[in-house]
Amino acid sequence: MHPVAESYRLPCNLNQGRDMHLIEYFLRSAERWPDRVCLVDATGERSYSTVQDTVWAIAHAFRARGITPGTRVALYGPNSSDLMESMLGILCAECVWAPISARNTAIEAAQYLRQIEVDVLLYSESVASSVEQIRALTPSTLMLLPIDSESRLDWIDPAATQPFPHGMVDMDQSVAIMASGGTTGSPKGILLTERCYSMGVATLEAHYPGDFPVYLACAPLTHAAGGLALMLLGRGAKFVILPGFEARVVMQTIETHRITQMFLPPTAIYMMLADPEHTRFDYSSVKYFMYAGAPMSEQQLREALQAFGPVMTQFYAQMECHASITCLTAEQHSEALADPQKAHWLLSAGKPTKFARVEFMDPDGKLLPVGERGELVVRSHLVCAGYVGTAATAHEGGDGWHHTGDVGYRDADGFVYIVDRLRDIIISGGFNVFPTEVERVILSHRSVRDCAVVGTPDEKWGEAVTAVIELKDGQTIDQDELIAFCRKSLSGVKAPKIVRIVDALPRSPVGKVLRRAVRDSLWQGRSGKI
Repeated sequence: MHPVAESYRLPCNLNQGRDMHLIEYFLRSAERWPDRVCLVDATGERSYSTVQDTVWAIAHAFRARGITPGTRVALYGPNSSDLMESMLGILCAECVWAPISARNTAIEAAQYLRQIEVDVLLYSESVASSVEQIRALTPSTLMLLPIDSESRLDWIDPAATQPFPHGMVDMDQSVAIMASGGTTGSPKGILLTERCYSMGVATLEAHYPGDFPVYLACAPLTHAAGGLALMLLGRGAKFVILPGFEARVVMQTIETHRITQMFLPPTAIYMMLADPEHTRFDYSSVKYFMYAGAPMSEQQLREALQAFGPVMTQFYAQMECHASITCLTAEQHSEALADPQKAHWLLSAGKPTKFARVEFMDPDGKLLPVGERGELVVRSHLVCAGYVGTAATAHEGGDGWHHTGDVGYRDADGFVYIVDRLRDIIISGGFNVFPTEVERVILSHRSVRDCAVVGTPDEKWGEAVTAVIELKDGQTIDQDELIAFCRKSLSGVKAPKIVRIVDALPRSPVGKVLRRAVRDSLWQGRSGKI
């Protein structure tokens, strides 16, 4: 090596000075703004210093019970400040946070706990009866600890509030095992590292900037809403926590607490817009109303922007590549709604975020040019480290790309369009039909609240395009009317051949319509599903 260059060699451990544990974002906020409100729920407000004391006490209690770094600790219960403090306590102790949806049955929860080999289960008293069933279905070595403010005093010393020491950061260190949405079968455990979350913090800061956000957590903290909350910890955020989603309560909370940031799936937004009282609340504080999981039709977005203001912003992500792969900004929403030449942007998932490279690939591994459809693949530090407790791999193909399983394309302006899931394509008469394309048209009908489009057995076509519809309250529609409506926008191959009306579509614990469950119910009694 050249002698001048040699003199500038960096110490091999200097990277440790650049990296932070995820929990350190919270601890930094507690140090800077100890009296600022951190958590709000039905029990009242808790300051950053109060929450910090509890978090340190939880971490010390873990060590006293032999719960060491790397231990997998599940967290089971509905949204609450106690649950949020427990989540932070797990991270402070350098254990691995493994959230479980409170909507899961005891059998589902126990199966998942066994799959990902959890050592400790923290739980809310509200799910205590399920925990008793879980105890009988899991290894006897599983440690069970309650988290509610009173009951946790049995195992936490509230006076143990001395700072909890942290070692050097390994960016490949495990932070969380998140459950996949479970829309295509049993959920898989997805391993996220310090590196994943560090990049998530940077991504959110780049695309949703601003200190002191007031974040409304009404979607489950066990899923995307919890991940988003963690990535706001370094900004002195106030977290207003609701136990679940109720449209009227959410709208009132936005007004009362002057919410600035929130996340909901489109289905929940539709429920808010369907409330006849939705126009009487004040939403002027909201800066970013984030939605994900599915696109919204132009008509629904117009209604949302009229109600909530120019604040709607969509992101596309997966638990395997969390935070945000692409983003359709509030400005792009408004521009597309104002300019008919740009209205097609609303059908997109936006453009790739700053820290993700997005391409489309054909089955032979060739990257495709603008306009050509293929599987969306990603390179980013947002990508997970792999799956836990399953033979599945998170990086299929062995080519250095994360394969999302989503089909789409990029237009000449750089906007990304998600057409469908690879495994959900309907093959009708030899033609590929993408359910999402059909669903977008159906969702633009004024009577439709939500829908799922699937293929059903058909002797002539192989699969018939079938629309299963959930209507808005008080609305009616017949099959011929909806098919005629779709034929105005879709070819005969794509338009539904069959329409079924249901009271409610099946949904995952995070509110996604379970298209696969709809399809399975319509294929019962068949030996194959192709």
